[in-house]
Amino acid sequence: MKAFSIFIALLLAATASFAQKIGGISGKITDEHGQAVPDAIVTVLDSNLTVASSITNTDGTYLVRPIKPGNYTIRITERFHEVKMLYNFPVYKNKFTVLDMALVQPGIASREVIKMVKGGVMYSYEIDSSGQ
Repeated sequence: MKAFSIFIALLLAATASFAQKIGGISGKITDEHGQAVPDAIVTVLDSNLTVASSITNTDGTYLVRPIKPGNYTIRITERFHEVKMLYNFPVYKNKFTVLDMALVQPGIASREVIKMVKGGVMYSYEIDSSGQ
């Protein structure tokens, strides 16, 4: 009985240790007009291999977890919009990094702002999809 109790204690400690070393990504996917994009696929890639993925719900929000800390490529796809790729996106242990992204329909040039929260600070990156 004592050996079994020790085994259970070690198993619980290992599970708790693993749970503390993961992070995740959450956010909202919208179109160029700010409307929610349901059924978009958010994929987390490491060296072109899928680590995790999620599908946006009807209000465009998603949650991808568990993800080990590190830098990843994020691919967002939806059949009526252009594919979006974001490289070297950070995931931190014990935290959810927020990634809100706007998708555009093919052939539409736009300026978009990607928002990310890191350590309680909001960072914004502006991208001109027309190449200017």
